[in-house]
Amino acid sequence: PVEFGKYLLLQQIGIGRIGQVWKAKVLGVKGLEKFLAIKRLHPHLSTQKAVIDIFMEAASSLVHLQHENIVRVYDFGTAEGTPYLAMDFILGKDLAQFAMALRDKGQALGVEEALHMAIEVCKALDFAHTLQDSEPQSEALIHAGVRPQNVLITKEGEVKLTDFCISRALFEGLEDKQGVFEKTLPYLAPEVVKGEPIGPEVDVFCLGVLFCELLTGRPLMEGAPSELLGRLSSDEWNPIQVIPEDLAPSAQEILAKAMAPDPNERYRTAGQMLQDLEKYAKEIGAKAETESLARFMDTLFGEELVKTMEVAGEAEEEQAGISPEEEIVPPGGERAPQKGGLLKNKAVLGAGLGVIVVLVIALFMFWPGQKKGEHMTPRPSETQQQLAEKKATAEVTAAQEAQGPTESSVETTQLESRPAPAGEEASQAQGATEEEVFKPEAVEQANPKVELALKALEEEQYGKAAKIFEEVLSEDPQLRDKIAPPYAEALVGEAIKIEDKNPKKARKLFLKAVELNPESVEGNFHLGLLYAEAKNYAKAIERYNRVTELDPQYADAYFNLGYIYAVTKKWNKAESMYEQVVKLAPPYLDEALFNLAMVQKRLGKRDACVENLKKAVIVNPKNNLAKKYLKKMTGK
Repeated sequence: PVEFGKYLLLQQIGIGRIGQVWKAKVLGVKGLEKFLAIKRLHPHLSTQKAVIDIFMEAASSLVHLQHENIVRVYDFGTAEGTPYLAMDFILGKDLAQFAMALRDKGQALGVEEALHMAIEVCKALDFAHTLQDSEPQSEALIHAGVRPQNVLITKEGEVKLTDFCISRALFEGLEDKQGVFEKTLPYLAPEVVKGEPIGPEVDVFCLGVLFCELLTGRPLMEGAPSELLGRLSSDEWNPIQVIPEDLAPSAQEILAKAMAPDPNERYRTAGQMLQDLEKYAKEIGAKAETESLARFMDTLFGEELVKTMEVAGEAEEEQAGISPEEEIVPPGGERAPQKGGLLKNKAVLGAGLGVIVVLVIALFMFWPGQKKGEHMTPRPSETQQQLAEKKATAEVTAAQEAQGPTESSVETTQLESRPAPAGEEASQAQGATEEEVFKPEAVEQANPKVELALKALEEEQYGKAAKIFEEVLSEDPQLRDKIAPPYAEALVGEAIKIEDKNPKKARKLFLKAVELNPESVEGNFHLGLLYAEAKNYAKAIERYNRVTELDPQYADAYFNLGYIYAVTKKWNKAESMYEQVVKLAPPYLDEALFNLAMVQKRLGKRDACVENLKKAVIVNPKNNLAKKYLKKMTGK
C-alpha cells in the first residue's frame, strides 16, 4: 500500500495514456473497509499547467452527476503535486473487456441486450445534458468521449458511464492528441477533431458509433490514428455510409440520425435519441434488463469477480455498494415495547468528503416493540388513504400558488387506525391476534402443563412459557401441531427481549419460532431485522417478502425492503417499495414520502422528487429534512 494524500492506494487496477486507476481507501477512518477508485494523472502530464487547470475545472463539475447510470465522483484535488479523482469502486468490467471476453468464448450479444445497454448509457447522457435544469448554477455536462473503456458493467449487470468531461478537457489541453487518444478517435464526432464549438450532439454521435458496434459485434471505424484523424477532419467523410444494411430499418434510422456528420442533422439531445431507442425496444418486444447482463457477467467473469470479492474480504458489503463517505447508522438503541406506538431508529446515508456536499438519503429502518395482541403498525382504511392523498394533493396545489407551504398555514394530516372488520372487534379489544386464538381445553386434558404455559405467556413470562412448552413437547411430541402457535409466540416474545444484547441467540429463537409456526408474522419480521443489521440482505429480503405475503398491509416490511434496495443501489425496486408504503399511509407517511423522493432523485426523476418532498412537508410541517431538501431542489 502507498499513501497518497488522505488515501491509501492498495492496488493498481488500470492504466492508460492519461493516468492510472488505483483501488484505495481513506486513511485514518477507523473500521472503514469500503473501497474507492482513485484516478490520478501520469506524472509527466501533472507538470503541464494547462492540463492541470482543465482537469480540475472538469472535475469540479462531476460531483453534481448523481445518477444510477453514472459512476459517482466524491472528491477531487491534488496530492503530492498530482491531480486526482476519487470515485466509486466498481466491481465489474468495462465494455471493451466485456466484448473481448464474448469474442474469446465465441459468444455474441443479442439485439435486446445491445439495445438495453445503449438505453442505459443514453439515460446517463440525458441526465448530464439536462443537469442545468435541476442545478441552477450548473451547466450541461458533455462527455465528448463515450467509448467502450468508459462504459462499465457491474457484477450485478448495471451499466455505468464514467470519465465525464475528462476526455474532452484533456483533448483540448494536450498537444499530442494522436498519441493520447488512439482509442478514442474512432468514437469522436468530427466537430471535436476540427476544434469547432460542441454541444450535446457530440455525445449523440459517440453513442451512435457505440450502439452500432454493440449490434454488429465489430468496430465501425478502423485504421491508424493519423488516418482516422484525417478522415474525421474531412468534410467529405460520412459515417452513415458504413452502417450495415442487414440491421433492422428502425435501427438503421436511429444510427443514421445519431451519426450524421452535420451536428444540426443529429438528435439535438440524448433525450431525443432515448425516445427513439425506447420506441425501438417496444417495437421488437425487448425484455432484456439488468438481470440479462448479470447472467453474461457471471458466465464470462463469475469466478474472477468472486475471487476479487473474497480477496477484498468484503463480498457482502461490496455488493451493497455503499460509498466510502456514506455512513449507515444501523437500527438499534432502545426497543422497549411501547403501547400503541412504533419505535423507530433512523439509518441515515449521509454524504461529505472534504468540502464536497452531495445528496443525502435519509433512510429509516423500523425496530417495532410489541406487546401481545398489538398490531405493529396502524393500518389506515382504503378511504382514509384516499383522503390523505387527496388532502396532500390539494394542499400541494394551494402551497404552489402561495409560493410554498409554511408551518403556520399547513395542518398536519391526521391518520387513524383501521377499524376492525365485523366479528373481529371483540377479539382485538381483548388483545388477541390471529395467531393467538387458541383453545386449550383438549390439550390441557392431555397435558396439564399446557395451562401453566399459557398463563406464563399471558403474563409475558416468555422464557418460562417457552420452557414449559418444550417440556410438554418432549413428553408428548404428538401435541406439536396443537401447541405450535402459542409456543412460537413465546419464543418470539423471549427473542425480542434479548435481540439487542444477544442477537445471535435471538436469531436462533426466531428461527425456531418460524419453524414451529411458519405463519408467524413477527417471527419473520424480526428475523428480517436481524439479517438486515448483519447486512445479510438476501436473507432479510426473503423474510420481509414472507411478511408481506402473510400480511399485505404490513407497511414496516415494505419500508425496510425499500431501505435494503436503496443501500444496495437497486433504486427501481426501492422506489416500488416506498410507493407501496405511501399507498398504505402509515403514521410515518412523511418519512416514507421523503425516502421515496430521495430515491427518485437518484433515478433522475426530479419532478416526482419535488412533488413528494412537498407532500412530506404537508403531511408533517415539522419534517425539517424534507423542508431542507425541498428548498435545495426548488430554491425556495
